[in-house]
Amino acid sequence: MATMTFHSWQRPALLADATEDGGRLRGAIPLQIDDVADAQGHTETSIPVYLRSAADVATLNPSAIRHMAPRPSTADAETTKLVHLDFHEADLPWRYSPKASPQGGQTTPWLVLLVGTEDELNLQGGIVVPGAGVLQAHNLAHAHRWAHVHDENGMRFSRLLSPRILAPLRGHVAALVPAFDANGQFCWNGGALTGSHLPVFYSWRFRTGEAGDFETLAAALRVRKAGSLGMADIRYRRPLTDLDETLRAGGAITSLQALPDQSEAVGKVRADLDRLNDRVEDEIPDVIPQPPEREIMQLPRYGGLWLDDVDAVRWSKSMNDDPRNRGIGGLGVRMGVVEQEPLMAAAVEQAGALQDIGQRISFLAAGLGLSGRLWNRRLPDSAEQRLQLFGPAMGRMMSSDGQGVLDRVTGPDSVLQRSLFSSAAMRLTRAGSGRSRFAAGGKVDRRKIMQLANQPIEPQQANAEGIIHADGLAEQFGIKPLGDALGLDEIDKVIEELFAKFEGAPVNNDSVGTFIERTAELLGLRCYDRMGVYFGELSPQPDFFEREMMIGAINACRASALDELAIKYGIDQLLPGYDPPDRRRPINLDALDAAVTGSIDPTVARPPAWVRVESTIDGIKLVSLAPPEAPIGLDYPTWTMLKRHDKEWLLPGANAVLPDSVIALRTNPAFVDAFLLGLNTQFLAEMRWRNLPAPRVSTPLRMFWGYVDHDEGKRAPDIQPFDRWLSKPVGAADADDLGHRSHQVFEFAATSGEGNLVIAFRTALFRRYPSTLVYLVRTPAGGEAALDALLTTQPQFRQATGMPDTRDYIGPIFQGEIMPDLVFFVFDVEPEALDKYWLVLDEPPAELRFRNDKSLNWNNAAEFAVKTIDKPTRVAISGTALETLGEAP
Repeated sequence: MATMTFHSWQRPALLADATEDGGRLRGAIPLQIDDVADAQGHTETSIPVYLRSAADVATLNPSAIRHMAPRPSTADAETTKLVHLDFHEADLPWRYSPKASPQGGQTTPWLVLLVGTEDELNLQGGIVVPGAGVLQAHNLAHAHRWAHVHDENGMRFSRLLSPRILAPLRGHVAALVPAFDANGQFCWNGGALTGSHLPVFYSWRFRTGEAGDFETLAAALRVRKAGSLGMADIRYRRPLTDLDETLRAGGAITSLQALPDQSEAVGKVRADLDRLNDRVEDEIPDVIPQPPEREIMQLPRYGGLWLDDVDAVRWSKSMNDDPRNRGIGGLGVRMGVVEQEPLMAAAVEQAGALQDIGQRISFLAAGLGLSGRLWNRRLPDSAEQRLQLFGPAMGRMMSSDGQGVLDRVTGPDSVLQRSLFSSAAMRLTRAGSGRSRFAAGGKVDRRKIMQLANQPIEPQQANAEGIIHADGLAEQFGIKPLGDALGLDEIDKVIEELFAKFEGAPVNNDSVGTFIERTAELLGLRCYDRMGVYFGELSPQPDFFEREMMIGAINACRASALDELAIKYGIDQLLPGYDPPDRRRPINLDALDAAVTGSIDPTVARPPAWVRVESTIDGIKLVSLAPPEAPIGLDYPTWTMLKRHDKEWLLPGANAVLPDSVIALRTNPAFVDAFLLGLNTQFLAEMRWRNLPAPRVSTPLRMFWGYVDHDEGKRAPDIQPFDRWLSKPVGAADADDLGHRSHQVFEFAATSGEGNLVIAFRTALFRRYPSTLVYLVRTPAGGEAALDALLTTQPQFRQATGMPDTRDYIGPIFQGEIMPDLVFFVFDVEPEALDKYWLVLDEPPAELRFRNDKSLNWNNAAEFAVKTIDKPTRVAISGTALETLGEAP
């Protein structure tokens, strides 16, 4: 964690005893003269020295500047922050200042950072003539407050600030100028220069944004009553039946309030609509002997594409008879009309992909059919012959550990050679070749060749015939054989265990010590020193344990077990290295054949080629090799249609929301169901008109919000396909209506299925600070102290979505923008449980800045910095207040 300390000023030690003389600092160099004797034999004096002043500086090296804020060319600088400039050297702002200071003991910096609008500071040729307003804002009597030294984690640098208040939406200039003239006087007094102009050592430009910043915008937020926000009126007027009713419906985002009880009006309208929905028969008299059957245009029958009888199912009956649902469905139809061109373009593109998929599947079907017949007719009977046949293919197969199958079969642990599985070996052993001509029957038995090659390795004798073994030589010298000396019957096995444990491990002090201890333990010897010397003499030191290095260490250990006489006569020289036992073993050919043949077999239910082709197709699971009839399915968040064409249905009353408002609302699954029913009805009709593949039961547009499925890493549909919606009869007690939980894809924490919590903001805060973190904090047990601790700690979003009872911090599952200053956040929380949480807004991380909307009249520069430093803002809003006002009429 960064620790910051501020100091008011810093000057070089050389200037500690300097005095002011005519605008310059004057010091003295002590001098001792030995050839002019005094009573002590020498004399002492000093030579006056004049140091450089601010008037002597002509320019400033840009590399001396560490940082500028706001940065050059910034387009939306905050008006509540002071402009500042940092230097790498801690003493630079006071290095050329006169010692005398108008503020009693506190040195005024010789540099000043002037800030003004582009009209006030007109830079020409490295000089500037500031306007009176700029000079008055930078009163040099207070200049000692505008510079300080900053210490942070061992790093020290200096900073200059400008006290000028910035104007919103204006271009500004920051210019670094001297504060003193050649006489050591201030360069300006009040609003007038003492000279004709000021030299400019450095400058940059930036532009301010709107007035205020995160803190001021957040402080202006107010929790508002929802009232009728999110509700709209639908008028049903039919003079023929003397009906004129106004019904209230919820938008895509609606109020926490329940819709008013309109059962009587809704009943009248539903009864009238039920009659209008009845099929009308053609009753024209038989003017023509056989009149053609004519279709009479009626109201759309929503759900008719997916259900046989729309009047027998609760959700479709409600959709067609309730004017509120019909109105929302008609809105979906309208969106399908106005957006039909981009929708159709996406459908055509996907239909083209379906044709490519169909071709790929047809090729797969042809290949599997042909290869299956060859497989049944020509596949060898024995495992050995099949492995030779598939040998070249084994080079392209991967084992479970990522290694090539052929590499594993013919590796260091196998007796088989890679050449046995090559096409060249097949040619050499085919019938009629020169090598098979003299074989019995003129044919080489390939099966026998494989069996002979797969034999275990016979152990070799300890020493070649006629050559004395080391154990025999040891016996002649009167010492024990090596195995007896070490007390081991299976020394090879022990050494192999050492190799297996350490080979490839990093070499360091700990690992070497472990190796020495383990070796001494296994061999039953005390050879620590000898092995330690061996490792110490290795040059260069290896990075990892290697076999040859370990062999040398073991030799050093066992040589120490022989007596000095044996060493003298060179017994240890008879053991220069270690010849490990042959590790090659036969391969289980039957098991290998089963694995290899099974990975190629084209006659199984889902052969490998099938799986391979299916992996290249996204969105379709192959259940057969028939031509695909996959429905069109578009990844399209349809709420954006409402945003473009009818915001008042996305959030009814959106335009009436007051500025700086925070309002609790909820999503409306019933609206989503009705809207997507209408939209899909229109979209499928347009697809059929354009001769695109459109199966009757498909649901091409299933996405309204487009919540992100973080497990899959992509947007997911909101609703299940319409043909999967429950088709319970109207009279059933548990019949599902529009918006029922079973229609939804995500299993959110909102157990009632009546939508998720929505928090809407009408403010410029998110437009100016789009990275603002918005989340909910569960109110903890333990009172205000526990709540303060929770609100002041870094949020942890580690718990899984859908488990609100175990989460202290809950982030939004979706966020959107209705207008530039009207945004909303959706939370996986039951709206009625909002009183259990606090809504929190965190200011995005930013660089260190100092505020200008606080008092600037502090005694010294360090105190000025501490009192004006800008601290990150966190805003917490009571969920209880949000819920109470959200439900208020």
